[in-house]
Amino acid sequence: MKKIRNLVLVVLALFLSFALVACGGDPITVNIKEESFEILDNETVQVEIEVSKEGVELVYESSNPSVAKFTDGQLIGVGAGEATIKVYVKDSPESADTAAVVVEAYIPL
Repeated sequence: MKKIRNLVLVVLALFLSFALVACGGDPITVNIKEESFEILDNETVQVEIEVSKEGVELVYESSNPSVAKFTDGQLIGVGAGEATIKVYVKDSPESADTAAVVVEAYIPL
């Protein structure tokens, strides 16, 4: 009986050890390569983003969608003004990086 109890304790200890290791690890980081963007309305720019881990789902946000839209790495000028774009790993908002955006009105000559 004592051997069974010891075996159960060893198996439980191994399980907990593996569970703790699986939960740990390096945090995922996201980096927008440019700190700021100056674009015209109706202009589209591809934003270069580095992620420390492959295969993660990214979330794209704009602080002011009436000025700039930010979707799947594409920055689109919508109207004159300022906004901040943000990208982070889904379910991991601490991985976020931001960049400033200034959109100027396009005035044809």
